[in-house]
Amino acid sequence: KQWYQRRVRDVDEEWLRELFKPHSEVSEGFLHKEKGFGFVRCETRASALKAKTELDHSLQKGKNIRVKFSTVQSYVKITNLPPFVSVELLESAFSQFGEIEMCHVGCDEKGSPK
Repeated sequence: KQWYQRRVRDVDEEWLRELFKPHSEVSEGFLHKEKGFGFVRCETRASALKAKTELDHSLQKGKNIRVKFSTVQSYVKITNLPPFVSVELLESAFSQFGEIEMCHVGCDEKGSPK
């Protein structure tokens, strides 16, 4: 059950998880600060619906946010990537298996891939 949230840029993944915490246990979260959106995976569909109902169009950090069901329904998480891996290299490696809707290389505080 993924969710889409956007428009608030001065936040981090922990803030996103805390925003949804009163409504659902969040098992996964992803935030794209530069583009102002993120995804979280709620524990159940019922808790996801509750979060959507209560958070959609709410004012957060001075911005009216939108919370919607995500159109991206499946993903693959890859960890322990070597430091030279880029989004382009990852997309190239996995595009042989089908169309890539979204690709992200998470980085640690030093800028190295996670």
